[in-house]
Amino acid sequence: MLGKLMKHESVYMARRFVPLYLIYIALAVLARVAYILDFTDVTNVGLSFALNMGIVLVVIAFFLACFGLALMGLFLNVARFRSNLFTDEGYLMNTLPLPSWYHIVCKLLSGIIWFVLTMCVTVAGVFIAFYEMDDYEIFSFTLEISIEVFRAVPLETALTIILAVVTFCAFVLLCYFGQAFSSMVGHKRLISILMIIGGSILNSFISTMLSEFYFVLADSSSISAYLAVNIVYHAAVGGLLF
Repeated sequence: MLGKLMKHESVYMARRFVPLYLIYIALAVLARVAYILDFTDVTNVGLSFALNMGIVLVVIAFFLACFGLALMGLFLNVARFRSNLFTDEGYLMNTLPLPSWYHIVCKLLSGIIWFVLTMCVTVAGVFIAFYEMDDYEIFSFTLEISIEVFRAVPLETALTIILAVVTFCAFVLLCYFGQAFSSMVGHKRLISILMIIGGSILNSFISTMLSEFYFVLADSSSISAYLAVNIVYHAAVGGLLF
């Protein structure tokens, strides 16, 4: 049944994200065109200024789209959680013969998948807009360095990836918790926003303090230990919020 929920969720999210992806890629193509255009031969001052301002506006719009698309990857998932479970639409969802945690897991997995896809599309758009053949050497060098870093410190690299996933899940669950609590007090969104901001600051503070205490008590400055402590803490927070 979880698979059917995921399928339904994927169709819903695809209808929202795919048009955004297409708009973003179109802006990337426009930014590419603006990037390669050369108006140095235009003698008319007014026309030259207008064309250059057009290029600047296109590039600015593209960069705004980069940040906006990245934020939408999280925002739409949280908004979907609220609308699907705590509005009139939730009446139907909550009557399904399913444990409540199915809905949370479905939304969380969907959020992870679409966030990763959104990041990939964002990076692809940057390549479309600004990649030059001369940049291949830089890209190749960066890839080689990344591979060497993974080979040199595989444990730290793996722990960093795990920490990123666990931290993201904990933050999404914090957003879910804020939305759920907001629905209990009359759908006051300001409360959920304050809870999310306050919870994020508190999590950062506690994780930092735990890491410092560990280093003092264990007399160790190991990066692996630092990552492991943070993974355990954020996993515990995520489990509690779940």
